[in-house]
Amino acid sequence: MLGNYSVMSTSYFTHGNEWFRVEFLKSEIRGGLSSVKYIAVTTKDNETKFYEFNEPIAEYKFVKNVIEKHYINK
Repeated sequence: MLGNYSVMSTSYFTHGNEWFRVEFLKSEIRGGLSSVKYIAVTTKDNETKFYEFNEPIAEYKFVKNVIEKHYINK
C-alpha cells in the first residue's frame, strides 16, 4: 500500500488499560469522510498497522471490529 494518503480525522479508542489511536485515511483528492477506505491503528507501544476496506468506512463499528479482532481477542 504505497501512495499518498490524507488524514481525515483522528480518534482514540480505549479498552481497559489499552488505548488505540485510529487515523481515518483517504487516497482520493475529492470527497470527505465518505471516501475514507483506510485506517491506521497505533497502539500505546507506537506500533502502527494499516487496514484497507473494500468500501468507504461510514461508521465507527468497523474500527471497533478491527481492534477487537486484531488486538483484544487475538
